[in-house]
Amino acid sequence: MAGGKLLIFDYKNSWIDALNLLGKRFSEFRHENRSKVFETAAFGMPVMHRGFRMVPYKNDDRLSERFASPLIFKVIKSDNLYFPILLQLNCDIPKVGKEEKERNKGRKLVNSPKQISQNLIEEFLAVFKDEALEVSL
Repeated sequence: MAGGKLLIFDYKNSWIDALNLLGKRFSEFRHENRSKVFETAAFGMPVMHRGFRMVPYKNDDRLSERFASPLIFKVIKSDNLYFPILLQLNCDIPKVGKEEKERNKGRKLVNSPKQISQNLIEEFLAVFKDEALEVSL
C-alpha cells in the first residue's frame, strides 16, 4: 500500500449523501473526459467503446480480460454518521491494447499496446483539493 493515498471527507447524515458526494463527481469527471478513451483505462479495464474495447496487455500479449481500478470508493459508518472515503492504491498500470471483434473469430489487437499514466487519476483526485483530509500511505 506504500505510495497510495487515503482521502477522508466530512461526514454526511446518510449513506446516500456520502456515496453521492463521490459518485456524482466521478460521473461528471468521466463525462468531461470521455474523449480520453485510452487514458480512462487507468480507472479499470475493460473499457468498452463503440465497437472496440481496451484490455490490459504486456507487450503484444493480453494479460487478462480485466484490470481492477486502483480507486476504491467507500462509506464508513460511525454511530449515525457516514464518512465518504476514497482510497487510491499504488500500482503499475499495464499497457492498454485496443481490440475489435472479428466476425466468428473472437477479438484481435488493432494496434500496438499503449502505455498510459495515472495522470487522469491524479486529475480526478485534484477535484477534491481542500475538501478532504489526505493521508499518504
